[in-house]
Amino acid sequence: MQETKKMTILQKLSVSSLFGALGVLPLVIAPFVSNGVVKMTVFSLGVFLCALFWLFARLADGKVTFLKHPIALLAWTLPVIAVVSALFSPTVTTSLFGRGFETDTALSTLSLVLAFFFSFAYFNVKERTMQLYFVLIGGSLLAMVVQVVRMIFMKSIGSATLWGDAVTVLGSWNDFALFLGMVVVLVLSCLEFFVVTKQIKIGLYVFLGLSAVALAAVNFMPAWILVGVLSLFIFIFKISFFDRNKSDEQKKERPIPLVGFTLVIVSLIFILANASVGPVLGRVFNIQSFEVRPSVVTTTQVFTQSVKHNPILGIGPNHFFSVWNTYKPTSIISTDFWNVTFNAGFGYVPTIFVTQGILGGLLWLVFIFWFVIKGFKTIFKEYADLKKNDFFFAFSSFTVSLYCLGAFFIYTPNMILLAFGFVFMGIFLATLVQSGYMKTSTIELLTDPRVSFFSILILIACMIGVMTLGYRTVKTFWANALYGSSFQTNSIDIKERKVTQAIVLAPTDAMYRSLAGIYLQKLGTYLNQKSVSVESIQPELQATLDAAQLAGKRAISFDETLPDNWVNLASVYQAIIPLKVTGAYDQSKAAFIQAQKLSPKNPDITLLRAGLEVANQDSSKARTLALEAVSQKQNFVDGYVFLSQLETSLGNTSKAIEYATTGALKSPNDTKAFYWKGISEFNASQYVSSVTSFERSVILNPLFDTSRFMLARAYDKTGKSTQALEQIKILKTRFPENETIKKALKNLEQGQSIDTGITVSNPIPAPTEESKSETVSNTTPVVKKATTKN
Repeated sequence: MQETKKMTILQKLSVSSLFGALGVLPLVIAPFVSNGVVKMTVFSLGVFLCALFWLFARLADGKVTFLKHPIALLAWTLPVIAVVSALFSPTVTTSLFGRGFETDTALSTLSLVLAFFFSFAYFNVKERTMQLYFVLIGGSLLAMVVQVVRMIFMKSIGSATLWGDAVTVLGSWNDFALFLGMVVVLVLSCLEFFVVTKQIKIGLYVFLGLSAVALAAVNFMPAWILVGVLSLFIFIFKISFFDRNKSDEQKKERPIPLVGFTLVIVSLIFILANASVGPVLGRVFNIQSFEVRPSVVTTTQVFTQSVKHNPILGIGPNHFFSVWNTYKPTSIISTDFWNVTFNAGFGYVPTIFVTQGILGGLLWLVFIFWFVIKGFKTIFKEYADLKKNDFFFAFSSFTVSLYCLGAFFIYTPNMILLAFGFVFMGIFLATLVQSGYMKTSTIELLTDPRVSFFSILILIACMIGVMTLGYRTVKTFWANALYGSSFQTNSIDIKERKVTQAIVLAPTDAMYRSLAGIYLQKLGTYLNQKSVSVESIQPELQATLDAAQLAGKRAISFDETLPDNWVNLASVYQAIIPLKVTGAYDQSKAAFIQAQKLSPKNPDITLLRAGLEVANQDSSKARTLALEAVSQKQNFVDGYVFLSQLETSLGNTSKAIEYATTGALKSPNDTKAFYWKGISEFNASQYVSSVTSFERSVILNPLFDTSRFMLARAYDKTGKSTQALEQIKILKTRFPENETIKKALKNLEQGQSIDTGITVSNPIPAPTEESKSETVSNTTPVVKKATTKN
């Protein structure tokens, strides 16, 4: 009896771990950590604790029950093939564990498959399954309430450390819509096939109405497609099949399932008239649901190229970015997303074909196909033999599984939808086992001493493995929290301490890149100390310099396939060229070249190499590389700006204006292009032309304060002092304490030149937080000094 009691407690702890993780998964958030990290941590810890208590229970009772069906074996092949692919990937750690939040890793796949099996094991009790259903519906309702409160009181309770305007408690707005769509399908199944009280039915109707409004506000087409298709399936099935217990007289009076029909019509409206009807509510609620991802065509093109080099096992889990950088279509270069590195393709399953090769992708297809075939066979052929409640749980779990599997093909969802997709598949199989349509088998582990020895050894090894993975998960979460909090302080020392602590716990290349940047900041601080001689702080300079180089190299050792890591190291060496460090130029050039090999279609890297040549005082090579960059991307504004600045520094004023004008013509809606066109014209004393350029720049971005200040100066130079005064007054309202603005205003009011008494080298106000994203790169010259090298 005592052993039975212990086993029961262990089973309860195991169930509670899984159920608790699933219950809080949609709503849990944490400061300084992205939603992805939090969701992955909660889900993985819940699954690992569930597995640990399950293993203890098996050690206590000596029995293992497993599903006797090929789908069980297929499910276990998914993490196995992910691990094998990871072992042959360029960066094993990135493929096995990722950086803490990615869904395409071997660890993520293992967590999903474990959830699948434990859902099959524990949700074979109808009451427990029903509890999960209502927890899921309640969590969805609460998520909507939280989001509405967040939008209404955004200014008072919004915190960028928790989630921003484009992110919800469930993840991105698209993830929010997909999750609500999944719950809508579940609720529709409840209303059509489960007997509930009148009060509960009214509550479910209200939930459907609110969910429809939320889906309309987000207006994510894949969510509408999936909701529409599954609603149509439920509607047709309700009419065609679900009347087996009714008399012939009752069948003649068969009612139309109006709820399902209404959802089908609403979905069809938003699918067909998406462009005109869809955005209406989104504008009302100011929902920013824009998300960039590769299309079906571009994902296929990348797969076609990558399969030539890694056909069987792919490039490795969590390495889609690597093949994207190498093989992305040339047509992408001319778009606004030319410099975006994607870590996933059009959908989750299509991404697996790239990262885990043909073998990994086919195994996923076979697993999904077998599950779907078994589901349809049960629903269509064996429904008449199922009890009414058994049929409801089988039908509801299968339809929700279909919804999630569809999402896996047409989108790359976050961990919430992935987790519930595998959980509902497990629930469906558990229903079939309870109804006798699938068989299980039990193995006794402790009857034979020889079998017992190896069985206990394997169980203990699995316990150690699970505890290790759980410990690593906790460390990864805490490391990400520390790293995120480092961005909330301006103190270099505090930043260094937090990032270093994060690296000790769970290092990533992003942390090492940040650490390298921190050391370069410290280096600049040392060099800017006018009261201290360089010789007196030589040890500190050398130590900081060595630390920056080491951090850059460790970022590469973490993942040498990411161009950002090589660019980071190259930038470290480039920053120390003025210090006359031997080999700094050669090391920087080599790192930039390696980055360009990994991302050959990225003109930004070519332009960075041009900047390196400026630092090395070779303007001829700098010009050649910059011209190469603009040939790679015809509308590359930064390239034309660089060339304009380079020619200005060399005294070639007419050429500088020519490049700036070309940049503006190539990008007629780019505020930066017209700003630099105005700068080149202003420096050449072509004030009338510069007025036109600065006016266009300000029209394109009224918050571009730097351009507005230059517009005021250009007005003043052309005798339009009234217009100049208007621009300065606008800046005065935005920068009431700025001394430059105060002086300029006083000059204009006294009838003097705007620049009188303004002796600073760059009399331009710093950008505000509101306009920083538009102006910070514009106010930072690419070229400061260039000389011709013989």
